[in-house]
Amino acid sequence: MSDDIARAAPIPGLNWQDASRDRKGGSRSPYRRAPSRRRLAEEETIGGEGKGSEGKGAERTGADGNRGQWGESFADRVTNAYQVGRALRRSMQGGGRVIGDETSVLGLPARLMTPRIQEAISALMAELDGLRTRIGAGEERVHELEDLSEGDGVLPVLNRWALLRELEMRLEDPEHRLVACFFYVTNFEELRRIGGLDAALSALSGVSVSLLAAGGLGALVGTPGGAALVVARTGAVGETAALSETMGSWGLGRRRALEASGHHWGGLTLPLRVAVSVAFSRPGESATAFLARLEQGTRD
Repeated sequence: MSDDIARAAPIPGLNWQDASRDRKGGSRSPYRRAPSRRRLAEEETIGGEGKGSEGKGAERTGADGNRGQWGESFADRVTNAYQVGRALRRSMQGGGRVIGDETSVLGLPARLMTPRIQEAISALMAELDGLRTRIGAGEERVHELEDLSEGDGVLPVLNRWALLRELEMRLEDPEHRLVACFFYVTNFEELRRIGGLDAALSALSGVSVSLLAAGGLGALVGTPGGAALVVARTGAVGETAALSETMGSWGLGRRRALEASGHHWGGLTLPLRVAVSVAFSRPGESATAFLARLEQGTRD
C-alpha cells in the first residue's frame, strides 16, 4: 500500500511553488475559487480594456508573479490601506480634526446622556447655583466689613488707620503738596461732665458732619483719634502757598461758625471750643510726622 502511495501521480499545478503563488495572487491552481462576476467587472474597469484585450490581460498577469490575472494583489491592497492610515495620522498630528455630526452637552455626546447622568448634571448645576449665591453674599459682606474697618466706629469719617493710608498715598506724589487743617475740640471733657459721654460724642459727631459738608468731595476728612479731626487737600507744588492761605482762612471760618452755633443735644445747646492749625507737607515726609506737626500747631 505504501508503494501505491509513493507512486501516486502528482496532481498537475499543485506543488509548493504553485501554492505559494496562489496565496499571493499568482497563477491559478485547480483548487482556487473562480472570481465572481462583480470582481470580473471591477478588474475590467481597472484595466481600462474590454474582455478581448490580450495585451492588458498579460500586463495584469505580470512577470514578477506578484499580481494575478484578475488585477491588484491582496498585498498591494494592504499596503495602500496602510498608506492611507499613515496619511490620516499625519493630518491628526498636524492639527486636523475629524468632525462628526453629533450633539454634545458639557462635552458628553447625546448618546451617553442617560437619565441618571442627566439627574447628576442637574444636581451639580443646582449646587453650583447655590455656591454662586453664597459666594456673592460673602463678597458683599467683605466689602461691607472693609468699609466699616475704614470708618470710625462713632464718627462718620475715616479712622486713624484709613487716614494714615490715604495721607501716605497723597504724600508719595512728588509734583503735589498736601495742605491740611487740624481741628481739636478742647472742651470735650467739659462736655462729658455736663451731659455725659453721649453728649460729648454727639458734639464731636456734629463737628464731623459740619466739616464733611463744608469740605466738599475733594477733601480728605478723618480722625487721628480722640477729639481731633483732619481736613486735607492736595495742590500743585507751585500753588502750595496760596492753598495754605486758603485752607487757613477756611479753617478759621469753620472755627467761628462752630463756636457761634454750639451743638444742640436733648433740648440743650452745648458750647464748643475748637483749636485749629494749618500745615503743608514737606518733601519725603511721612504721614505720621505730618500729623504730629499738625497737632503741635494747636498747642503753640
